[in-house]
Amino acid sequence: MCHQRSRDYSAMIKHLRTHNGASPYQCTICQEYCPSLSSMQKHMKAHKPEDVPPDWRIEKTYLYLCYV
Repeated sequence: MCHQRSRDYSAMIKHLRTHNGASPYQCTICQEYCPSLSSMQKHMKAHKPEDVPPDWRIEKTYLYLCYV
């Protein structure tokens, strides 16, 4: 696809996502998908308290779900 090179496998996987548009991380609050863990963290911080469903509990769910 391009001439990107890396000795770090996980860095190459992250780079490959920029080519195919994969968004493997799903928000458990709004079900939106994000392409990287850092973008998911930013997304989660953007939720206002009133956006969070009343029955949502951190003990019952994961903050990030990965579907790669």
